[in-house]
Amino acid sequence: MKSDKELFLWKKEAETKEEWDRKCTEKAPRFLEARNREDFETCFHELCEHMDITVGTGRFVYFFDVYFRFGTSIANMAPDYEAILCQGLQALYYKKEDCTNTFCERYNAVLADLELLTDRITDCLTACGQTSADAADRDVNSAYTERQIQWFRRIKNERAQTFEEALQRILFLNQMIWQTGSWLVGLGRLDMLLYPYYQEDLARGRIDREQAGCLIREFLHTLHGYYWYKSNQLLGDTGQVMILGGTDLQGNYLYNDLTVLFLQCVKDCRLSDPKIVLRTNRKMPRELMEEAVRGMATGTGSPLLSNDDLIIPRLIEFGIKKEDACAYSTSACWEPLIGGKSSSMNNQSSLVYTRALQTMLQEEPLGNLSSFEAVKEQFLLCLRREIIKCEKKLYTQKHWRNTLYSIFMGGCRESKKDITEGGARYHHVGITTVGLGNVVNSLLNIQKYVFEEQRYSMMDVKKICIGNYAGYPEAVQLLSSHNWYGQDDGSAAALANELQAYVTKTTEDFRTPIGGKLKFGISGPDYLLAGNEENASFDGRKKGEPFIVHISNEDLSSYTELMNFAAALDYGDNRFNGNVVDFMVSPSFMEKHFDKFVTLLTRGMEGGCFQLQTNVLGSETLLEAKQSPEQFPHLIVRVWGFSAYYVELPESYQNLLLERAMKSERKRA
Repeated sequence: MKSDKELFLWKKEAETKEEWDRKCTEKAPRFLEARNREDFETCFHELCEHMDITVGTGRFVYFFDVYFRFGTSIANMAPDYEAILCQGLQALYYKKEDCTNTFCERYNAVLADLELLTDRITDCLTACGQTSADAADRDVNSAYTERQIQWFRRIKNERAQTFEEALQRILFLNQMIWQTGSWLVGLGRLDMLLYPYYQEDLARGRIDREQAGCLIREFLHTLHGYYWYKSNQLLGDTGQVMILGGTDLQGNYLYNDLTVLFLQCVKDCRLSDPKIVLRTNRKMPRELMEEAVRGMATGTGSPLLSNDDLIIPRLIEFGIKKEDACAYSTSACWEPLIGGKSSSMNNQSSLVYTRALQTMLQEEPLGNLSSFEAVKEQFLLCLRREIIKCEKKLYTQKHWRNTLYSIFMGGCRESKKDITEGGARYHHVGITTVGLGNVVNSLLNIQKYVFEEQRYSMMDVKKICIGNYAGYPEAVQLLSSHNWYGQDDGSAAALANELQAYVTKTTEDFRTPIGGKLKFGISGPDYLLAGNEENASFDGRKKGEPFIVHISNEDLSSYTELMNFAAALDYGDNRFNGNVVDFMVSPSFMEKHFDKFVTLLTRGMEGGCFQLQTNVLGSETLLEAKQSPEQFPHLIVRVWGFSAYYVELPESYQNLLLERAMKSERKRA
């Protein structure tokens, strides 16, 4: 039996895809022909009619037929799970008199096929129950079959009746969105979404809190299944994020018993996936932050903290209605998103700041740069060229329609348009950025060592960056010794704000073909991959080395200083597409200073951090895991915005995490 890592690598192989197509053709001859025509509805019909159904013996039904590979490119979103909880599928159809265009016809056809699939699942469950020799045998082999049959019968024309059934419906819709080729599928605000069903079950005596916890833990384990199949760039990169907590329209902190239960269950399960984003505000009770820190202390990387006091006003300024802004969730890792109402795909391009620096050094006449202001002005002109490249990519992107996602996306039913045509209530687009910290450090080094101390000329800067420090061995240590980015002296934050304000100014008039605006943030996943492709920068970073991770600085002796730096950054206008403070914490520090750490995070968020995540791990453990991976199969680390098993990561990511941990512990590599 292949391991998850082997399955993930197998999934990416070209010969595997050919094998998948062959097996798919054997099951559903019309599927590949329809896929070549980008005919979503025919593909979906073939899927629902011919896919293999696996019901298993667990509490929930959740399965994939990996041989049906759709060609959609829809990602970084969360469907409207409420639409399948509060009513049956039949309530979602367009009436005959309202079915006025092709979208409506496709919409109804997909719903009919979804009903077809629920019938097949019911038949399969019934057959499984009938094959057992007697009732006792049936209870052993499939203890939940009768309940499951009722769930899938009711899904056609009734609301979910229980907390357990609500969990199953979320799993069913989640499964089908993944199955139709979308990826990085979010889970939305599960504590708010599920609370009415949980509360009703408690009131009627159907379950108690302990039993609810058992249901949640099995739900989490079920979602964790097939994570090799769901993973995008790296194993564990699934985007399966659940949002907890929040802020109501009056500014009060909003949470319930499920908020705490989900935090506790994720902590207890210690899985790499799914993950939590915990929304915070100034009124969040301390005991909830304590519960969050207990989760972080396990090393799973959950929860990430997201600051409503900063994010909600930014969303409203951007044109999001207040009631929707207060209900925001996130897409994939951390990018604010209006779940179930927004088709805003937030990782559609990446702006690499250092490329503008390289262009300036390689193509511009350096003799004209006689002052730091002139350097900065020329850099911004080169940065504009990089921004325009991103905009061009965004403008020319094409996506398959996805009628299933459109059914469960607010706005599409009313507008009678697919999400790819702008049918959702919100359809903006997001980009990530990397290398900002390296450019800030490089420019400040130019100011100091070229124009103030005159230790180097601009031609020296060019030779250092293009030549990868050849002939300048002393420059690596000198330039890296001033890691300005993250320090609380004001200069780095001011320059970072200036550069980001320029990106805002350049992109403020951009619109996609369907009218979406552009948003961006500091945090991005490409700090290692993009770093591998870029020349050296004037901050001690050599060619091919990673960029600075998000908002971080392992050289600092104080977490407070990094948070003060983050609080000084300007997240206004369209600069809210993910801005994460990322730091390493040793388990011993967390254990010895638990209360102080809770206070640190509370004050950091109150002081103006946009978002924050931690990696609670020690360098000695990482080193041992590298040397003896078989002894650490379940060691979890936080990568860019997801958690993963350390031994399943590529060596380059393992090395970077080890290096960062050693720096934070003041150890030499």
